[in-house]
Amino acid sequence: MHRNIKKAVLSLMLAGLVVFQVLPVQAQTQWYDDSDIVRADISYEDMEYVGYDPAYAYTLIEEMRTLSQEPGNEEQINTNYDLMGVELDKMYTQQALNEIRYYRDVNNEEYASIDTELQQIYRDVVDQFLQVVRDVLGTEYRESFGAHIGDEEMVEDYLDYEDMTEELQALLDEENALEQQYDQASMAEYTVTVKGQKWTEASYNEAIEELTWREMLAISTALDRAKNEAICPIFLDLVKNRNARAQIYGYDNYAEYAYTDLYNRDYTIEEIKSVYAAVKEYIVPVLSEVEERVYAGNLNDLLYMDYLTEDYVIEVVGRHMGDIDPALAEVYQYMVDHHLYDIDYDPNKMNVGYTTTLYEYQEPFIFNTPDYSYYDLETMIHEFGHYNEAFHAGTTLITDVTNMDVAEIHSQGLELLYLEYADDVYGEGLGDTARQMVLYQMLYSVIDGCLYDEFQNAVFAADHDMTEEEVNQLFRRLSEEYGYVYYDTEDAAYDWVDVPHTFSSPMYYVSYGTSALAALDIWTIAQEDRQAGIDKYMELTTYGLTTTYCELLEKCGLKSIFEEGTIREIAQAVADYSSALAAGEDTSGRDESFGGYDEDEAFNNSMWERFGNELTDDAIFGSSGLDMIEGFVEMHTYILLGAELLTVITILIIIGVLSSKEKKK
Repeated sequence: MHRNIKKAVLSLMLAGLVVFQVLPVQAQTQWYDDSDIVRADISYEDMEYVGYDPAYAYTLIEEMRTLSQEPGNEEQINTNYDLMGVELDKMYTQQALNEIRYYRDVNNEEYASIDTELQQIYRDVVDQFLQVVRDVLGTEYRESFGAHIGDEEMVEDYLDYEDMTEELQALLDEENALEQQYDQASMAEYTVTVKGQKWTEASYNEAIEELTWREMLAISTALDRAKNEAICPIFLDLVKNRNARAQIYGYDNYAEYAYTDLYNRDYTIEEIKSVYAAVKEYIVPVLSEVEERVYAGNLNDLLYMDYLTEDYVIEVVGRHMGDIDPALAEVYQYMVDHHLYDIDYDPNKMNVGYTTTLYEYQEPFIFNTPDYSYYDLETMIHEFGHYNEAFHAGTTLITDVTNMDVAEIHSQGLELLYLEYADDVYGEGLGDTARQMVLYQMLYSVIDGCLYDEFQNAVFAADHDMTEEEVNQLFRRLSEEYGYVYYDTEDAAYDWVDVPHTFSSPMYYVSYGTSALAALDIWTIAQEDRQAGIDKYMELTTYGLTTTYCELLEKCGLKSIFEEGTIREIAQAVADYSSALAAGEDTSGRDESFGGYDEDEAFNNSMWERFGNELTDDAIFGSSGLDMIEGFVEMHTYILLGAELLTVITILIIIGVLSSKEKKK
């Protein structure tokens, strides 16, 4: 096994003593004791990207090697090791600061070039560092140096480290280049011809109010297909690259490597298959029920919230942190005071949302690209769950081993606890619709977490190099098993390329599903006893991310998702709550055409992700396509008394907004 170092250090490349004024952390609450953390009292505005010169790091490494060849140098070897930890934190922090700039201006060639250069420097420095630590541990300093490191498992991992070969270095460089190709291709403008007329996404949005439903489907599908044709080859190259790396590490394929080494999971690919099956059986039907109630709410007002400025989002989300626990409010205030976030709008920003730790300062940072919908509020709540964990972790780059299945419980659990304050957070008259929406998204996370994991597992484990056609057909088949509905006669789906995790962090996505199930378990406890649910959540956050998923559930007294009946019980609890919430809504004066949609700019954000708009021109305008669509329209004409078009529009709009979650890092 190649667990720790490659995971805890080298994988971070793909992604001490602070020389600034520092503050001893005062936070010592019922839940957290941060008294040993030294944090820089510095705001984001005062941080500056200055680059990184590795010369000092190489000097420290060479000194360690020389010192280890003579007796009596224990103290200096230990000191150099600690100083190298500081250097690694500096390197990562500079890389993170440049990444923030890059994501603010994703087409900036200078920032992209710097990112590539920093990653190359980082890999080489870390490789040299790990080599010298391994070699020193192989000398007479094994006992004293191992005691200084302080973690016998980490010592064993250092000893197992294998030098980075030219082959591995080349694969990592290629991977980084391919990921940048994806970033740029995902932001590119595509031109297609439909019925003799050329269309881009911009011209499509401008003309959308004059288009028929069939024309909209044809054009959007053609745009999706064009994007897929540009991006799917990048994905296939990444699959080959990552499988080659996994085989160097001793695994059959990248999926096995990622489960074991990269994400530190304590369940196997075989075990997660039982979750796939239970989700298809129990979660998918409940999602459909909640979906209908979302459409029946004040959807338009949730989707269009153009008043959501950065300051507004920060203020309204912050109102209720102290209502959950004062410890959360204290950390939130620190974040605000030091402006450790970038959540404003910029047309050049990459459509991602994430939290990173600036290790040199011991300060986390939140990045998000807003879309002026309810999701900006939900994302801030979600990311602050990550921020709070990172704030209390107190880890360095070397000691920070992250379990993503656990990390997402911190964020999704906070989202669910915030449903109590939905009336205030989302606005008057929107609370119940927002509650249904957040539950819908949580179920959607479970479903898509499993879908994309099963999809990626199949591609990485395939017994041959899959073609673009085979990959698109595979996603179509699996997505239909998870409840996706397609209004065409094709056998392929194309819009899976819009989920960047598939390209930047494959095999990650299932963590959204496993964590959502655990978060929903905490939420069900809170439904019976609000304070008990809060206490369960706060208890869970004290364990940090070094605890593995199944281990954490057991320690906190939560149900195992691998035990028969757990997923069924969670699904039933959500169904019961959603039904009761809908029964208590005041529907007087509410437009029965699903949220009062008019034919306005609501079309503009329609992404069509969920319903698989993979319709060829022939399928749209040919006789079989016409029969299919006309049958669909006729059915809704009788059932909804003329509201069929508005219903379809509403469905496509809400799925378009929900898809933004899948575009978050």
